[in-house]
Amino acid sequence: MPTPTYTRAVKLRLVVPRGANDHGSTQALWTTHQEVNNAVRSYQEMLIAMRQGQYEPRDGAVVTKAEVQKQAKLLLKGAWDANEVPEEARSEEQALEALERLYHVIVQGTAQEANALISPFFDPDSSAFAGHLEIIRSLPNWLGGEIDDIRDAAQQWLDDGHHHQLKPSIGSPPKWYRKALAGDWDWPRDLHAWGEGKKDEVAKGPAGLVLRLRELRVLPLRLSYFAPRLHSKSKVTPWDRLCFRLAVAQLESWQTWTEKSAEEYKRRTEDLRKKESNFKEEDAKEVFEALQAYEQERANESMALNPHLGEEEHRT
Repeated sequence: MPTPTYTRAVKLRLVVPRGANDHGSTQALWTTHQEVNNAVRSYQEMLIAMRQGQYEPRDGAVVTKAEVQKQAKLLLKGAWDANEVPEEARSEEQALEALERLYHVIVQGTAQEANALISPFFDPDSSAFAGHLEIIRSLPNWLGGEIDDIRDAAQQWLDDGHHHQLKPSIGSPPKWYRKALAGDWDWPRDLHAWGEGKKDEVAKGPAGLVLRLRELRVLPLRLSYFAPRLHSKSKVTPWDRLCFRLAVAQLESWQTWTEKSAEEYKRRTEDLRKKESNFKEEDAKEVFEALQAYEQERANESMALNPHLGEEEHRT
């Protein structure tokens, strides 16, 4: 039985040297914080441009949808210019739609999915998600049939070694692969489910949108923030990955609360509309007349019992 492991958060205090000869350490720390903040802001601006929706950065300030779309178009133009795409091959409307859909997939996804998108955005040599199409193309055409009907074709497929083409190069082999090697004849069903999952990822997840943007020659979208500044051989540095994840996390929280606020406003507005539509002026008039008659009756009784008080005191 494996030994359980536990994680404990510990707060640490960083003591910065403040001596006469330690100014460089303090400045380096401040510069690091400043550059990280600048990188996060840069990635957030990119993602907000992809969103293409109106937003309010602060009270009283509104950035309209038209202004944001202008930034998105500039982002596309920069990408196409850098990727040397001729004017006649640029499909702006399709690219804008794909970018907007990808934004929502990113902010609604997991940190792992966001991390997988960093390289396609900034690295021209990235092959992320390219394997999905290769897997779909390599799926055998007998999938989905009854075991007894496909047994011979499935066995021949194994004997020819085609199953090795679908095995991921890294990570644990999928369940269908392990079953096939073990001689468990339930493996075609697992292969079918696995293949459908890959198709679903392409249709609904980031994979399909990344592949679509590659077709439109939008990717890479721009340079990463830190790699050029650090003169890195890699197009994406660990600092870029950190700051991109921070940018996504903050936008995820912002997007969630924006949607919740919009839903709450819509619900309350609809509730008010229903109450107003159910409110009949004539019915209200009858209610108020009955209430006024009751108040007058109570005032008359009070005046009879306390004649020394005025009418207003009796009503009170």
